[in-house]
Amino acid sequence: MPGLLRVILGHILYYCQQHDLPPLTSLVVNQETGLPGAGIGKVVRYGALADGIAAVSRKIQKMRWQTRLASGFDPRRVSIPKRFTENTTWKGKLRAEFLSTLQDTYARCILELTSGVKG
Repeated sequence: MPGLLRVILGHILYYCQQHDLPPLTSLVVNQETGLPGAGIGKVVRYGALADGIAAVSRKIQKMRWQTRLASGFDPRRVSIPKRFTENTTWKGKLRAEFLSTLQDTYARCILELTSGVKG
C-alpha cells in the first residue's frame, strides 16, 4: 500500500505544481513522527526549515508556554476533575495517585521546557 500511496500523492503534488497551488501532499504526515515526509521541504522550497522542523517545533512550543506563563498560567495549579477517577477506561478505573503523578509531571515538564533546565 505505501507504494500506491506514493503514486497517488505524486499525482496530487504534480497537479498542485502545475496549477501553482500549495502542495496538498504536505498535509500527509508520518504516523509515527507526525511530520511530513523528509523530502517535502525541498519540494516546497523550504529545505532548511524542513531539515530542522523538530528544532523549530520545539522552539515554537517553548515560546507558546513562556507566553502562557507570562500571562499568569501556573501549571502547578492545574487540577484534574474528580470525575476522572469515577470513569472506567479499557484498562480499568484511573487511580487518584496516578492522576496526581500525571499532574505533577505535566507541571514539571512545562516548567523545564520554558526554563531549558531539567530538574
